[in-house]
Amino acid sequence: MKTLSVIIPNYNGRNILGECISSAIDALSKVPCGSEIIVVDDASTDDSINFISKEFPQVRLISLPVNHGFGNACNIGVSSAENKIAVLLNSDVIVKDDFLSKLTEHFVDPEVFAVQPKILHWDNIRLNAGMNVG
Repeated sequence: MKTLSVIIPNYNGRNILGECISSAIDALSKVPCGSEIIVVDDASTDDSINFISKEFPQVRLISLPVNHGFGNACNIGVSSAENKIAVLLNSDVIVKDDFLSKLTEHFVDPEVFAVQPKILHWDNIRLNAGMNVG
């Protein structure tokens, strides 16, 4: 299994970051040493930066002085990553502890460029397909 970088873009997500980062840390405990979590703060005006610095000192924090937008924040995080496998994780997501190990197992095949996990709604039952499905 290869090492990886988890990139979490954030803008004023202080109220949801704790659960997201904690779940990512738990998932990282199941993958090789050398993996990292990077939070790219996109000029938040809430207490996100202080919260991350105080509660999660093991997280690499990139604090942008002006808002670059979601896509650019993701790109900045990926370009700052120390590992070849980059996992983009929205700040409103909580992952299971086997999330990263299941994703990275596909990268033993050199032809694999990207993978997508199954995404469930908060009820942990219904599949989230990016649209309202009845």
